[in-house]
Amino acid sequence: MERVFQHIYQEVTGALSGGVFSMPAYFDGNLYYGASGDTLKAFSFTNARLSSSWTSKTARTFPYPGTTPGISASGTSNAIVWAVENSNPAVLHAYDARDLTHELYNSTTAPAGRDAFGPGNKFITPTIVNGRVYVGTTTGVAAFGRLGPSSPTNLRIVR
Repeated sequence: MERVFQHIYQEVTGALSGGVFSMPAYFDGNLYYGASGDTLKAFSFTNARLSSSWTSKTARTFPYPGTTPGISASGTSNAIVWAVENSNPAVLHAYDARDLTHELYNSTTAPAGRDAFGPGNKFITPTIVNGRVYVGTTTGVAAFGRLGPSSPTNLRIVR
């Protein structure tokens, strides 16, 4: 019987410890993967090949079905990896894209449940648009963004 995948460019085995029901995200030479029952991991590219082991990972393990990360950045700086934990209540996490051990935010840390958005939903992908993060829920869409005025605090008017 002929092998179907005769021309595999690279195969990385053992890098993810759970089933993969999600898609990775890419940013500035790094691939971010969140397999089921595994941590969110970053892998780097060198000479068009993916590193055989992770280069950074979160402390948090993401339950079934894992997490599909989203990226926000200002060009190649200030990059944030957004990931949703499928739990009840669901949790939105934000990590420093250069160091996944550094969690910048999660929706359970806000006072009095301010950022709670209900039970998780399988295959949620955070969508980032114009400085806001949108997360699909079982009943609608949760929107996260900057609190306070929407205009810059250091505004200079030139006449």
